[in-house]
Formats: sequence, structure tokens, C-alpha cells
Amino acid sequence: MIVVAVVGLAIVAGVTGLVLMTSGAKVVGATPADRIACAYRIAADRPWGAADALADAARTDADAGVRAAAVACLARFIGSGVRPTIEAAAADPAGEVRAAAAKTLGAFGDAQAAKTLAKLIEADGDLRVRLAAIPALARCDDPRAIVVLLDLAEKGDRIEMKRPAMDALLGRFRARLGKQQTPANLGAWRNLIQRLKGFQAIKDAYAALGVELVQRPQDKIGVETDPPPPGEGP
Repeated sequence: MIVVAVVGLAIVAGVTGLVLMTSGAKVVGATPADRIACAYRIAADRPWGAADALADAARTDADAGVRAAAVACLARFIGSGVRPTIEAAAADPAGEVRAAAAKTLGAFGDAQAAKTLAKLIEADGDLRVRLAAIPALARCDDPRAIVVLLDLAEKGDRIEMKRPAMDALLGRFRARLGKQQTPANLGAWRNLIQRLKGFQAIKDAYAALGVELVQRPQDKIGVETDPPPPGEGP
């Protein structure tokens, strides 16, 4: 007698006690909502072929929401050869897919990821993508992360990106913005940026990339409502 059962989303056939895998996992469903739920179930249950199934959905599903969900789920399979799929998703026509790819790339935390994320922050036309790339870039152990985030906080032309950039940068120093340190408060903001430029880790990052670190000591103010962030001093 042949008994067929569903384990996760993979089909297992039992023949007189012998178990054979006849089909790997696959993201399926009649509607995009069904396929999104299926992707998350695969990521949670991790059946045989899970990473390949999610990668296939990220590349080929007709619905952007499903592709985005599949890319997000691939964050649980970083060591499974899925990097080319995630990097390709960073160039997907749909902004929500590129945003998901940006978040997932942060899990790699290396120079290659930092380069891709920096490009998204600089050039992507969708604000969702750029905002997703900022904290992801901060996870990368690469000098480019420090340089891009500080430059964005100092010189960025969109105020809604300047504070996330500073939040992400300060997170590397286990510090947080004070109440008076906002892009709208130019004095406190410039003061904070100038003090950060005195950190040796920031000087080293600029030097590693061969980028000039412009010092503006005149931006420092003598009395602060909030103390400078803790971390490595000048």
C-alpha cells in the first residue's frame, strides 16, 4: 500500500516503510495572498528545498508582493547560496521588492553588500528603498557604511533621510540622538556632526576610502542641552 502525506509543503511517499522524497517545496497558491502566506510558511517550517523554492518565487512570480515576501524570507537562508537572487532583486522593477532586497542584504554585512546598499541610497528613486537601505548599510562592517551615513546626515537634501542616517550611524557607537539633536535644529545638528568627525573610527573610515573629511570646528557649540554621544573620543 502506498501512503502519501504532506510534510510542510513537500510531498513524501511511503512504500512498505521506504520513504522517498518525490517533490521539493514550492511557493504555490491561487492568489498572491495565498502565495505570500505559503512563502512565510516555508521559511518557518524549512522543508526540503525551501531556499530554492523561495528563490524561484523571488525571481519569477508575477506579483511584486509575492516576490518581496520571498526575498524577505530568504534572510533565513543566507548561507544557502541565495545571494545572487537577493542581489538581482535589488534591481527588480518594483520598489517594494528592491526595499525587501535592501533589508535582506544587510544580513550579509560585508563590503559587497555595503557597495550595493550605498548605490541604492544614492540613486534609487523610491524613498521606501532608500529608507530600507539605510539601517541595512549600518549593519555592514565596511568603512563605506560610516562614510555614506555621515555624509547623508550632513549633506543629504531630504530631511526625512537625514535623521534615519544619523540614527543608524549612532547605533554603531551604541548611542542615540538627544532631544535637541534634529535636522531642524541646525546648531545642535552641526555640533553633533562635527563632534562625530573627531571620532578616530570615523577618521579611519574616511582615510580607508580616500575621502576627505572636512572639519568645521566653528560648528561646535560650547554648551549642549544633550551630551555628545558616547563612544570613541577625539
